[in-house]
Amino acid sequence: MKTGRKFVFSTLMILLIILNLFVFGEISLRIFRPHAVLTLVQKVVYPRDSEEYNQKVSEYRVVPGNIGIMHNPDSPNFNPLGIYGKKIPVSRETGTYRILVLGDSVTDPFASCHPPYGYTFVLQDILNRKLQRRVEVLNSGVGGYNTVQEAAWLSEFGLKSQPDLILLAYVNNDTSLAENYREVSGGLEFSYYQPRKIPLLIDFGRYNRLVLESSELIPFLFISLEQLINRREIRYNFNLYEPGFDQNYAALESIYRISVENGIPLILVHFPFFHNFREYEKNDFYVRHLLTADFCAERKIPRLDLLDVYRQYAEKEVRNEEDLNKNSISSHPNQFGHQVAAEAIAEFILKNVFNKEK
Repeated sequence: MKTGRKFVFSTLMILLIILNLFVFGEISLRIFRPHAVLTLVQKVVYPRDSEEYNQKVSEYRVVPGNIGIMHNPDSPNFNPLGIYGKKIPVSRETGTYRILVLGDSVTDPFASCHPPYGYTFVLQDILNRKLQRRVEVLNSGVGGYNTVQEAAWLSEFGLKSQPDLILLAYVNNDTSLAENYREVSGGLEFSYYQPRKIPLLIDFGRYNRLVLESSELIPFLFISLEQLINRREIRYNFNLYEPGFDQNYAALESIYRISVENGIPLILVHFPFFHNFREYEKNDFYVRHLLTADFCAERKIPRLDLLDVYRQYAEKEVRNEEDLNKNSISSHPNQFGHQVAAEAIAEFILKNVFNKEK
């Protein structure tokens, strides 16, 4: 009997020690290495006397929750919902057909989609001409947005615009984390982190998201152990967990659910990276195209993949060359690229929404 009690006591003590070590490790990582499983992609401070600082604080504002940041309704460029165009009323006017465009920097009129040649503005002109009725294409794009932020903004602000159609402009980096802005002593700090792929040394199945995104320590241990295994030249292929993918899929589901519950049709337009169109499928980011293709096919959401459209041109003809000064891959179209996108999207909407051929 005493032996049994000693065993139970010893087991409880061991479990308590393990739990304390785990808690200590978790707290230590959060204090001393809060980004242990993230890769810093970009970090910059905009000085208070700089043009960038003034533009950021006047045109954007920080909001709580998943939205994080949005266009400032107090700006002379945006309406009370943060939609480009100060004079655009919140409520839809009688006889007007509204298309609400969700997107990131490819859509943001201050980043890539400059008026009047950005694709949303050209799209509006084409549809007004083709349909011979008043069509408003509402540009709500915010540079740096991911799908989680787009879903949150749509729920809190976007639906108030009473759209007749929701257009989700999807880009391959929408699986990334939200960009972060905060005031520091030198001005405004901008930072952008990318989540690392986590080797599943232990596969928690459907609880992978709950376990790996709630803890700093477990992903850190998994990544560290994988690196140790690789250094010892032990060959073992672990399944990988990609935090951004899981969050992205849930956000896509949220946007779809919002469209269904409110009776608003949804279409998805996938913008590719402007890189090596001929061998595009060999790149890691092509899996994002497969993700949206499968997602839309399962739910019968009309989907336009602009990769198929842009393949008619060389990358240099349609991409923003300035991107290559900062990144190895261009993710933004140039003026001609916006024109090409607008024409393809207009044709797609006419066929799939209005049942009109070219």
